[in-house]
Amino acid sequence: MLDCLTDAYQEQHRKGGRPRRLSMEEQLIMTLRYLRYYPTQRLLAFDFGVGVATVNMMRI
Repeated sequence: MLDCLTDAYQEQHRKGGRPRRLSMEEQLIMTLRYLRYYPTQRLLAFDFGVGVATVNMMRI
């Protein structure tokens, strides 16, 4: 699953852009954790050491 997500991300962002704040693995873990427990975005941001805006950009 992680390989499919990484390939899709690279295909979509092949022109470059800003580097990711979280690795693809961390993004997947964050999404699965959100779907399992439904924590607030603020709590996810605290747990992963990023801002709330970064969590919001994950579109979870």
